[in-house]
Amino acid sequence: MMSIKTLAEKYSEAMLRDFHHLHQHPELSCQEKETTEYIANALREIGLTPCTDYPEYGVSAIIQGGKPGKTILLRADIDALPITEESGCPYSSQVPGVMHACGHDIHTAGLLGAARILYDLREELCGNVKLCFQPAEEVPHHGASKLVEAGILENPKVDISVGIHVDAANPLGQITFLEGPASAFGDRFTATLHGKGGHGSEPHKVNNPIDAALAICQMIQSFRCKLSPTDIALIQITKIQAGSVENVIPDTCVLGGCIRTVSKEIRQQIRSKITDIIDGVCKMQGVSYSLSGFNSDFPIVINDETAVKLAETSAEKLGLHCIKGKISRLGSEDFGWYANESGVPGVFIWAGCGSPYPAHNPRFRADERSLPQNAGLLAQIAIDYLREGLSL
Repeated sequence: MMSIKTLAEKYSEAMLRDFHHLHQHPELSCQEKETTEYIANALREIGLTPCTDYPEYGVSAIIQGGKPGKTILLRADIDALPITEESGCPYSSQVPGVMHACGHDIHTAGLLGAARILYDLREELCGNVKLCFQPAEEVPHHGASKLVEAGILENPKVDISVGIHVDAANPLGQITFLEGPASAFGDRFTATLHGKGGHGSEPHKVNNPIDAALAICQMIQSFRCKLSPTDIALIQITKIQAGSVENVIPDTCVLGGCIRTVSKEIRQQIRSKITDIIDGVCKMQGVSYSLSGFNSDFPIVINDETAVKLAETSAEKLGLHCIKGKISRLGSEDFGWYANESGVPGVFIWAGCGSPYPAHNPRFRADERSLPQNAGLLAQIAIDYLREGLSL
């Protein structure tokens, strides 16, 4: 079998071309029409038959091995963010107010590179590789969940799922494997407080919903401080919207926030406590409310122990620096729909990309050398898994 490293370098220019095009032409979640077309055309050029029969864009394709075996799914996300780019790179976004600030263009170009490598080696594969280019990762209840509902894990049935995300916090060549949770539950909530507005000079005649919102914020902060240090959890108030002029007390105030947890029990405890706080404050302030959210926006991602060992061995074959650890940041990822929610074992990998700025920052800029690194790692994992035929 030809060296994976050799093939990754062979296709490095093609990956770079894909990356530059995708970075210059980003599309927001649920709007990835041209991105889907570009990926489909690239898959056709490789020799594959793309499937675009999904409700909200996205592409898949199957590389059939020369020998029978299991099926591995390799996933990349394709959507961008509503951010104005300030990276200064020569291939900056050409779409005003939209940018690939989370590395999804790197993910997509890397998976296209892995597709080229694996297509060259298809006769030696013992099973199938399902390529999944997923839309709408940045918004809840869209990308991954819609593809799973549409049957992405069937025909042929997927036995293991693999995802890679660029890691701005670590240098190129460092691959991080998290044992257990690899990302957190991501919940959002919105409370609309309905008071009685009036003139700013007559506060005694109104029920000010802003007062209720401020009291709610203070009580949530107090509750957050009482969580045990061993409870991995985060609560943030991220939105307060009310009023339009300085001398009018508004009728309504909208309060919103997010919760990140890795425990179902702590998650439910926080949701219940926030509900109690909002209800109690509003009753005390004479304000009514409506509360929405607290649904499973992003399921938790829990890495399968055997899948982690497989991926780590594959990375070591490529000379990558592997480290293991526990979750230390509470980002959310919808990769959990392919893995934990579906019952398919999976591994989610963090690959160092050497960006001087974090993801979701207008100056985010991933090192282009991460393309052959990521493509080679995805291909190596697929080859090793199909060769071994592991039962996970």
